Amino acid sequence: MNALTGTGALLRLYLRRDRVVAPVWIVLLGALPLLYAVSFEGLYPTAADRQAFYLGTLSAPAQAALVGPIFGSDLGALVAWRSGLVLALVPLAAILTVVRHTRGEEDAGRTELIGSTAVGRHAGLAAAMLAAGGGVAATGALSSISLWGFGLPLAGSVAYGASVAVVGLVFVGCAAVAAQVASGARAARGYALGVLAVVFAARAIGDAECCGGRQ
Repeated sequence: MNALTGTGALLRLYLRRDRVVAPVWIVLLGALPLLYAVSFEGLYPTAADRQAFYLGTLSAPAQAALVGPIFGSDLGALVAWRSGLVLALVPLAAILTVVRHTRGEEDAGRTELIGSTAVGRHAGLAAAMLAAGGGVAATGALSSISLWGFGLPLAGSVAYGASVAVVGLVFVGCAAVAAQVASGARAARGYALGVLAVVFAARAIGDAECCGGRQ
């Protein structure tokens, strides 16, 4: 028996347990950019309206710190800018998913029961990473498809969805490391969320300074 024996069975178990929670956050976060697209098109229907909004936003470094810099006045650029918060929410969902199926299972005493069967020592972690990784990949794909279906350029839609998936996968790995070094689920969540908070703060400071210099 190798270290990954039983990964597939555990993955099916985790997906069945997340059959309600996972689709909810995937659909909500994946469809959020589409809601922003609809909103921007309704509020700023003309190119002149969007240009005015763009120029106004450039003079507000606080907004750049919150959701990131804005790089253009076309609809796709506005949607990508406003959807910057998704790049923090997807990692949050990934962290909670990985920790719940690793240290959370251990704290509940279920890991010992599963370990007494024909399951490799790394199967639980691998299955948790696959479940969370599949979720963030599905979120990115849904974002791309919805934006493209709305009428935005395919290349930009794919690029945005890929960025969501890549950032989410980074924090799948971060949560997996935290789950290995922490003494319990609470500590693992704290470590991983601490890394996310530091990354978000560094990005916010950098974007605020960058946009302040562009004024």
